[in-house]
Amino acid sequence: RYPGGRLLALSAEDAIDGVVMLSFTRDRLAFSAYPMKGDAADPDFQIASLSYAFYVRADSDITWNGMEITGLTKPIGANFGWSIVGDLKKDGLTVEPAKDTANNFNKLLGGRIDAVATHVTIGDAYLAHNGLAGKVKRLEPPISTKPYYLVISRSWHDQHPDAAQCLWQSIADQRRQDMP
Repeated sequence: RYPGGRLLALSAEDAIDGVVMLSFTRDRLAFSAYPMKGDAADPDFQIASLSYAFYVRADSDITWNGMEITGLTKPIGANFGWSIVGDLKKDGLTVEPAKDTANNFNKLLGGRIDAVATHVTIGDAYLAHNGLAGKVKRLEPPISTKPYYLVISRSWHDQHPDAAQCLWQSIADQRRQDMP
């Protein structure tokens, strides 16, 4: 396991052959291969879909209606290298990337940031594991829901295109069989 930013850097340097659970972004195509359909990743070959949500202090007046977040006076925390950082910045929001989930929630509880944007599964598990119920709340609806993939380094894919396709097909077959 490495932080998201390190995984992307290692993949770009061809130091690793693949990364599990990355969403599709165009800039990653320069050094990574996805199972493609046209000019985007094909959701038929995803591992799973995951949602991002905002987490705020329980006493916060910050609101989120699915289109606009109001009440922010400080940045939003998000894990460095995660696609949500770019998504939020594109929406004109100030984002302060951090090395990991614990760092983000510590900054939130310390009042250094106003919200954390993270995967619902990770955020909810962190709150439960650290006894933060009543101190932090998740805002609804989710910020976004995206498919996540096994992403293969460009050089490994170019050397083994049939094996890459076999891996992606196996993931799709297992997801259809096991996820229901």
